[in-house]
Amino acid sequence: MATYLSKYDGSILLVSHDVALLTKGTNSIAEVSGKTLVQYVSCTYEKYLIEKEFRAKSAIAEYERNLKEAERLQVLSSSVACTPNTSWTNPRFAGLCGQVWRKCYESLASPEQGKGN
Repeated sequence: MATYLSKYDGSILLVSHDVALLTKGTNSIAEVSGKTLVQYVSCTYEKYLIEKEFRAKSAIAEYERNLKEAERLQVLSSSVACTPNTSWTNPRFAGLCGQVWRKCYESLASPEQGKGN
């Protein structure tokens, strides 16, 4: 069956746990992950496994970088005391505090504001 599939000039939706069949019978793979379709075009099953592991490790590394950045910003914002009365008087932190206040305002602002309602 794997030989037949490898020579077939068309598309087939194949769901299988047979590694030998997937190894010999596929040349491109599409994976449904969450609500996303990830396509591995011109990719053997072995390359798919390597690429999938690489993507997972990359996602974990990005997540960890984001956690560190969030922690850094939390420490910075705690140490700066961004209040309307003090932040604007210190030029070193005025830009950062302005960004913090702007993001807070934008997140609190309703989409209906400014429409005359």
